[in-house]
Amino acid sequence: MEQRFNNISVRQFINEHLYADTRTLALKKSPFSDISMRDLLFQMEGKRKAKDKIPTFFQTDDVIYPPPVSMEQCSSEQTASYKASLCRGERLIDLTGGFGVDTWAFSKAFQQVFYCEKNEDLGKIAQHNFSVLHAQNIVFQQGNGLDFLKQHQQTFDWIYIDPSRRDQHNRKIHTLSDCTPDVVENLDLLFQHGERIMLKSSPMLDIDKAISELKHVAEVHIVAVKNEVREVLYLLKKGNQTAVMMMVVNILADKTELFSFSKEELQSAKATFSMPLTFLYEPHAAMMKAGAFNWVSARFNLFKLHKNSHLYTSNHSVSDFPGRIFYIKEVMAYKPVKNLLQANISVRNFPATPNEVRKKLKLKDGGDVFLFCTTLNNDKPAIIWCEKVSE
Repeated sequence: MEQRFNNISVRQFINEHLYADTRTLALKKSPFSDISMRDLLFQMEGKRKAKDKIPTFFQTDDVIYPPPVSMEQCSSEQTASYKASLCRGERLIDLTGGFGVDTWAFSKAFQQVFYCEKNEDLGKIAQHNFSVLHAQNIVFQQGNGLDFLKQHQQTFDWIYIDPSRRDQHNRKIHTLSDCTPDVVENLDLLFQHGERIMLKSSPMLDIDKAISELKHVAEVHIVAVKNEVREVLYLLKKGNQTAVMMMVVNILADKTELFSFSKEELQSAKATFSMPLTFLYEPHAAMMKAGAFNWVSARFNLFKLHKNSHLYTSNHSVSDFPGRIFYIKEVMAYKPVKNLLQANISVRNFPATPNEVRKKLKLKDGGDVFLFCTTLNNDKPAIIWCEKVSE
C-alpha cells in the first residue's frame, strides 16, 4: 500500500478532496487504476482525524493512514508524548506497535526503539511513516512481539505493551485477561527481558482489580485530554513493594494538570459533609476514575453534598480545583421552574435520568444555566441552580 500512495498525484488528489462530501465521492470511480476509491476515502478519513489527534503526522504530507479502526485505537500525539515523558533509557521495545504513534514518541526519548507488529499491512504503513518522519532509531520487527522475546535474549530498559481490547468479533472488551496478548499470563516472560513495563489499558478497566492481577504496579496514570479520560497507564517495576502511586493527569491546551497520591492516602482520607453553600465543585472525569472522592474533600477543604453524590461545596473558591466550579444561585425542589426554558442538566446520585428531568421540567438543552440534580446530605433529592465560574 505504501508504494501506491507514494505518488505526488495521489497525494494531491487526497489533499484537494480532503473535506469533500465522502458520500458523493464514494459513488465516483477512482482516477487511479491501482487504488480503489474506498482506499482513497480511508486516507482522507485518516488524515482528517490526524489534524487534531496527531498534528505532526497531519503536517507531514507523505504519511499514510491505516483503516479507520486502527486510527480509532491509536494514541493521540498528546498522550503519546506524555507516555514518552515517563520513561528514559537506551532501549525500549513496543510489543504491540500498531500505527506507531507511541513508538514514534518513544523514539525521541530512547537511543533505540524496537517496533513489533503482527499485522503485516499495518507494519508496512508504520515503517513507511517512520521513514518520512525521520525516526531513524526505530528497529522494525514484523511479527508477534511476545514471539520476538521468546526467540531472542535481548533486554530492554522499558517494555511497552498496548493489548488489543477487541474480541474476534471486533467487540470491545474490558477485562485484562481477555485482552490480546494476556499480560498477566506473560508477566514472567516480560520480566525476563526488562525490569520496567508500561501497560496501556482502557479507561473502563477496573483499576483495583488490575493492580491486584499485575502485582508489580508502582504507578497508575489516569490520563485525560480536555477533561475526557483517554487511557490508563500501569507502570510496573519488577518486585515492587512500595505503595502504588496514583497520578491524575489532565492535558489542556495551555497546560497539564497533575495531582498525585498513594492508594493508602485514598483509603485513609476522610470527607466532611454539608448542605449547599456558596460554590459547587464538580471533579473532572480523571479524578472520578481515580476514586478520589474523600481525598478531594480533604485535599481542598471542601464539603461533600452526600456520601454518594461526589459533588462538593464551600464558601470559598479553590483556584486549582481539578474540575468545574459553579456559583450556587438557588437550591430547589424537584419540580418545574417558573420562567426557566433552557438549561444544562447534570445528574449525580438522583432518581431520574437527564432526559427524564428535562421532560418533567419542560426544558431545552443548553444555555448559561446549569442544573445539578442530586441527593443532599439530608438524603433528599434537590436541584441546584448554578452559574459557571470556571473550568
